[in-house]
Amino acid sequence: MIRAARTAAAVAALVMTLLTASAAPALGATAPAATADPLAALRGQQPLWHPCASGPDDTAGADLDAAGARCTEVTVPRDYRRPDGRTLGIALSRLPATDPAHRLGTLFYNPGGPGVPARGLALALRQAAPALGARYDIVGMDPRFVGASTPLDCGWPTAGPGAAGPDRLGFDRAAELAKDLAARCAPYRALLPHASTRNTARDLDLVRAVLGEPTIAYLGSSYGSYLGEVYLQLFPDRVGRAVLDAAMDPDRFGPDLTATQGPAMGAALTAWAAWAAGHDDRHHLGATTAEVLASVERVRLAAERAPLAVGAHRVDARALPQVLWTVSAGDDDAAYEEFSALARVLLDAAEGRPARPTALLEAVLTGLASPDTGGYAAAQTAIMCADRVASRDPLAYYRDIQAHRADEPLFGPLTRNLTPCTFWPAEPAEPPTRVRNAVPVLLVGADGDPAATYPGQLSAHRALTGSRLVTLRGAFRHTVYAGLFAPRDTCVDAAVDRYLLDGVLPAHDADCPSPVRRKNRPGGPPLGPPGRLRVGRCRPPRPLPGRGSGDDAEGIRPAYLDLGPGQPRERGRDVGGLSVGEGRLEDGRGHGRSARPLHQDRPGQGSVRGAGDRRPREPQFPGRRADDGLLVGQRDRCGARLALGGTRSDLLGDHGDVLDLEQAGDERGDREEDTARCEAEQ
Repeated sequence: MIRAARTAAAVAALVMTLLTASAAPALGATAPAATADPLAALRGQQPLWHPCASGPDDTAGADLDAAGARCTEVTVPRDYRRPDGRTLGIALSRLPATDPAHRLGTLFYNPGGPGVPARGLALALRQAAPALGARYDIVGMDPRFVGASTPLDCGWPTAGPGAAGPDRLGFDRAAELAKDLAARCAPYRALLPHASTRNTARDLDLVRAVLGEPTIAYLGSSYGSYLGEVYLQLFPDRVGRAVLDAAMDPDRFGPDLTATQGPAMGAALTAWAAWAAGHDDRHHLGATTAEVLASVERVRLAAERAPLAVGAHRVDARALPQVLWTVSAGDDDAAYEEFSALARVLLDAAEGRPARPTALLEAVLTGLASPDTGGYAAAQTAIMCADRVASRDPLAYYRDIQAHRADEPLFGPLTRNLTPCTFWPAEPAEPPTRVRNAVPVLLVGADGDPAATYPGQLSAHRALTGSRLVTLRGAFRHTVYAGLFAPRDTCVDAAVDRYLLDGVLPAHDADCPSPVRRKNRPGGPPLGPPGRLRVGRCRPPRPLPGRGSGDDAEGIRPAYLDLGPGQPRERGRDVGGLSVGEGRLEDGRGHGRSARPLHQDRPGQGSVRGAGDRRPREPQFPGRRADDGLLVGQRDRCGARLALGGTRSDLLGDHGDVLDLEQAGDERGDREEDTARCEAEQ
């Protein structure tokens, strides 16, 4: 079930299957008779608990029932400014704690979307994190207009306009489709302004009151993190412990949030390409990262010329970026293997060979060609349109796409394209929520997250001044906790569990080490064991024998490592005053040669550049490909030899941060005796 959920996370907007189907109050239902305080009356309603399965075909409901869950519906105001007016129904499930003697309370879980039903996924959380399920009642609440709650189904023939394509004609077609989808929601214009995250947060608090809980614990991932941010802002005293996984930027969330995702998606694709290059014997996409990416580029250009024939499907420039978006399903071997097989099929089609879709590709293409069954995409769009106003000028989006054609040729026409919100038949009822508070909260996320980009996570961290951020370095996955939608990481899990179960929030921000796959590089011995890089002060400097020791190491700052003209240059971290002296330069096969001495602030002569110099550098070995591997060996101020190991994608995060420090594992006896890691407590 967890593996299925991970795959669904990447293609949810395409092949979403609703998990529940129990009845909910009709759109026109009326609130109970008015009292002096109608909202207080709603808080006092007595929920009627019942089995979750709505019928013999409701397998998700049957699974909940088998696990001991019960379901109910809670009545909430459609418009909280008029609590005695018309109402909606909110569907939820509750799984009781399996260790009631040590019960901590109730934990609400929202898996994201926006618009993903949470009622059935509460069971997935308990299966993935049994320790939480032992100590907490877990509640999954389908947000308003989602799943088994009062629905919003505009009858869309497709989930969205897709990518804009390679030219103005393709953009105009996408705009016409977006306009048509918006028009199909016009009959519901009285509901649309109230689909906001702000109202869902109010619903959550009303459900909390109905359940009789003075405070709750909260776990939200992806969009669920934004719901958590808004809830913390509106109801800061109602949260005991909260964890936000893959935190969204609270100052940008809305219809145009995807415009920030193109570069991160490109980085995720590059990370996969590095893996695929190491497995060229199976998929034959290229022996280097550059060759694999060139194969993807051939697919893109072919799809722009004419739709690709893949089984019974046709993949055009509108659909291709959506298909390749599935690279975000995960960054472990299993996910990369599945995506590589998909890419191989697309390359065959691009080169005119018979192409039979893999199971994943078939599911994605079928989803793209299918109507919006159940209204998932319409509800998702309604939420984002109600949260923030989109530009009403279609050409503004076209100009933005054109401005980024060169640097985002694959994903830019998708992430920067307009949405139905440009033509939406209703305006938001309220301005966006300004999130600024000091409520204690734990943020966890990957620095290579292609959807909740790391700059956005940092923005959330700044807005939530009481937060602590645990970053999984070197990971290209969306969400990081419990293996629900991406590969599991024990370091992240430990931090989350310690907070939710023991109440221990990290004293400082912290990093979890990179989960980079440490496989043998083609044609050479494996690299040695990974080291860890943590921000802090190194131990007292130890100069190289017969060499000067340079300036004091005062911590680690973003920088470029530049070994001079014609030499490998890699954007990484400035590890304090690197010692002046002879270093070694090694390729991925462990062969070494001398490097120029490092000096501070002498660009082009061998330097560690300061953070103010942001010009990108690409690693290149004269006469050989950069992605064969790059190890820059040099003694640091801690007496250790630093080695930036692996391919470029192994090393770099969203901001070019070094993701992994590895001792050079040269079995030819080239390893130095003194390889103590430069670590310090954050």
